[in-house]
Amino acid sequence: MCNTEDLRNFVHIVRAGNISNAAAQMGVPKSKLSRSLRRLEDNLSCSLFIRNTRAMHLTQDGESLYQDIEPALQTLESSLDRLASQASGPVGLLRVSIPLALGREILIPELPRFRDKFPNVQLDIRLTPQGTNPVRDGIDLSIEVGKLKSSELVAQRFITVEQVLICNPQFNPSQPYKSLWMDRRHRPNSTVVIDSPADNFASNPIWQEAQIVDDPLSIREFIARRASQDIGLIPDLYARPWINDGRLTQIVIDSNFTTKTPLYFVSNRTSLRQPKNQAFIEFAQECVTNYLK
Repeated sequence: MCNTEDLRNFVHIVRAGNISNAAAQMGVPKSKLSRSLRRLEDNLSCSLFIRNTRAMHLTQDGESLYQDIEPALQTLESSLDRLASQASGPVGLLRVSIPLALGREILIPELPRFRDKFPNVQLDIRLTPQGTNPVRDGIDLSIEVGKLKSSELVAQRFITVEQVLICNPQFNPSQPYKSLWMDRRHRPNSTVVIDSPADNFASNPIWQEAQIVDDPLSIREFIARRASQDIGLIPDLYARPWINDGRLTQIVIDSNFTTKTPLYFVSNRTSLRQPKNQAFIEFAQECVTNYLK
């Protein structure tokens, strides 16, 4: 008979893609997971993975087993977390993926407050310039820019940011700009056409000539300190404080592209409802509200 731990380890290996990734995410030796997988295959008298030197792929039997037990394991984990939280509040390890700029500027400085409010939640935070897949990457909760890319996941709306064009206060609109800097995730799908009612913008930025940097804070700092004839497209969330204190100037124009970009909390359906996830969602929303005051 198969034991529950072997089945749980099997699901984690599938989610992680291989034994090495699963061991790192679970904090256990690879040898332990290898023995667990061999034991499970022996008990079932079948092979669950096709192995080679580069990857592991599910066999037909492995795929069938995963589809049968993965939802049940999610339900079990959710029930255990819920029962534990009834006595002690949110509890357990929470792996969170956060956009680099949002973490650096707004959330990381406030983590002591989260620790004080939820002392039984241990955070494993990953700052990433690009999006992650919570199921594939072993993440409990991810903050993602834009719409969902996987039907395996569910989302809860976080905030909507508006992209604004900013420049150095010494920028001369009668002279050509040198470069347009932007974050890849906020890049429109078509060439930008900009109409300036005041007719004081030297030339229209051409999207294909843009400089791409996956960190709006770096763009903000570069233009404010060094680039007198460059312009940047960054979320107003990060631009507004520097515009208000005079370190940046906003270029007000009419444009043909949508400037609003939504951010979502993303997870699988069961994990999103867990108390520890909802605790972090509440914390992140409070951080943004306080930052914008």
